[in-house]
Amino acid sequence: MKLTRVVGLVGAVAALLAISFAVPASAVASSLPSVGIGSTTLATPASGGRYIYVSTTGHDTVSEYKTWLNGYDTYNRYHCLLDSKYLTEGTSQTTCPEPSASDPLRNIQTAVRVAHPGDVIVVRAGNYKEEVGWSAVKGTASRPIVMQAYPGEKVYLDGTLILHSPSYWTIQGFRFVYDKAIQGTGQAIVYLSGGQHWIFENNEVRGSPGYANVIIQSDTATSSSVAALTAAAPKDYLVYGNCIHDNVGVNQALDHNIYLTGTIYQTGGVIEHNLLFDAPRGSNIKAAASGTGYTRLSPANVNIEYNTMLDAASGVTVGLDARGLKIEHNLIALPLNSQAVDGGIHVWALANPPSNTVEYNLINGYTYPIHEHIGQTTHFVTAGNVGTSVTFTGSATSCSSRPTSATISSQYGQYAGS
Repeated sequence: MKLTRVVGLVGAVAALLAISFAVPASAVASSLPSVGIGSTTLATPASGGRYIYVSTTGHDTVSEYKTWLNGYDTYNRYHCLLDSKYLTEGTSQTTCPEPSASDPLRNIQTAVRVAHPGDVIVVRAGNYKEEVGWSAVKGTASRPIVMQAYPGEKVYLDGTLILHSPSYWTIQGFRFVYDKAIQGTGQAIVYLSGGQHWIFENNEVRGSPGYANVIIQSDTATSSSVAALTAAAPKDYLVYGNCIHDNVGVNQALDHNIYLTGTIYQTGGVIEHNLLFDAPRGSNIKAAASGTGYTRLSPANVNIEYNTMLDAASGVTVGLDARGLKIEHNLIALPLNSQAVDGGIHVWALANPPSNTVEYNLINGYTYPIHEHIGQTTHFVTAGNVGTSVTFTGSATSCSSRPTSATISSQYGQYAGS
């Protein structure tokens, strides 16, 4: 099943509740820009869910008077939010305040740790330096979990987001920035591992010195059986409207903006309407396993469509056992540091090219619009790709770059169809 974008965070949650729908990319509405970092609406918790607020002025601890101490004992607030019976000692029971707008938590990770299906985590403006995502629970089709920036406010997460099996999660409106003190020499800033029906939208991710800014991969499988590998693979996810840029890694051909692995057992992924730029030593999207010894970790059945990809050695690299990829209506231009093996679409040791489709893209500036591996005897399914010259207006650094030509903008790249 293909999951596509509907306008507004409330609409995105509604989409998760009606998972049988399928809207063509051309039907994406125009009331929001295709790349607009932040959020514009406040999601509504599911029945019985709650708002969990986070603010730089909040607090993550509570205190209770203990007679045996003849003083106060301080607890992490998540204990009492997870278990109301946690504070039971002493003669003076401290109430455990809900993480409301008037009494917010301090750290995003604390909110993730206490969130239940149906909850909406709302993060107020500011800079948060932390590692987020561990101990997260899965949402459900009727009770998704939303983590969003407060509408109209800038939320910077200097650190990393690592989500394992983030089923029925929506992550919206954050500015993820590399922070060496938090990540060290980690491979990425955002890791999305496995899970189904999750949405990553209208975020900015920048500055990774590792293999990618964003890695989409399988979660850890319980065994090597096909059933276990299928269960661990990501399914029916959506990466929409993000601005992902400036991989500053120094490893030639290894450092990308999005690194898409996920195994051949995944289905239904969509990467669309994103602005991707500045990956001079790699690709804006690499869709392949990391090496020949891990070919089954190559991605499958993903639509890569309506993205603008600039300033990279290659636009998209497809390799090894990648299969069922549809690369369509993308704008791929302004190559940087291209080597002899690079291309707008770079084909690397691909086992089954005809299972992948490359159609109706605008690829400009590359010596090799589609560059296939030496000795490749079978080829991509291609049609309608053009090399029309293109110029840009706006600013890439402010995530507002777009083609000067309205005609091109309406047909290719992140604004096409909007």
